[in-house]
Amino acid sequence: MKDLEPAIDHYVSASELTEREFTKLSPPAVAMVKEGQSCGELIEQLLHAQLLEDALEFIGHALPVRHSIWWGCCCIADVTPPASMNERDRKAFSATFRWVVEPTELHREYVHRLTRIVGTISAPVMLARAAGFPSMPLPEPLISLKREFRKEGAISAVNLATLEGEEVDLVQRRFIKIGLDVSQGKIVWKKPTTGVEHE
Repeated sequence: MKDLEPAIDHYVSASELTEREFTKLSPPAVAMVKEGQSCGELIEQLLHAQLLEDALEFIGHALPVRHSIWWGCCCIADVTPPASMNERDRKAFSATFRWVVEPTELHREYVHRLTRIVGTISAPVMLARAAGFPSMPLPEPLISLKREFRKEGAISAVNLATLEGEEVDLVQRRFIKIGLDVSQGKIVWKKPTTGVEHE
């Protein structure tokens, strides 16, 4: 379906995406991946088969890193508005949002410092850790594993946020819709009116 096609920066087929990046798709979901199949076609099949966690996993990898983090921001805010977060989570969320809007090294370092040592992990903190993950050359063993740790962190944060809603499957479907809207440019980030203070 055309409306399920993620409008990502560098469009690839579903099979090319799963070859390019390590994903945690379940065996039934992997079996659905066909040569030449579009990302939208796979997502449609995953939804039809009620493989919602797999659809979330796939969307998180199909989006570029910055969009994946933004998707996480939108999902978390959908179930827990920033105004209702505790101070730690609100700071982490605000800093992550600032990095999405202006993905500078300064903002990344600030997010990294903010979440380096925490007592408990929440969805906003997990997402902030993904945004603050250092950009550095990986050793050859990790390169061969095709891991994109920032996307994996965003997906984990989204999955954790599903537990904050009413019924998990309904929240998952909302998050899938949000991911598709992000991919198609229907939900875009805007520069905040107030900045994040840096230490």
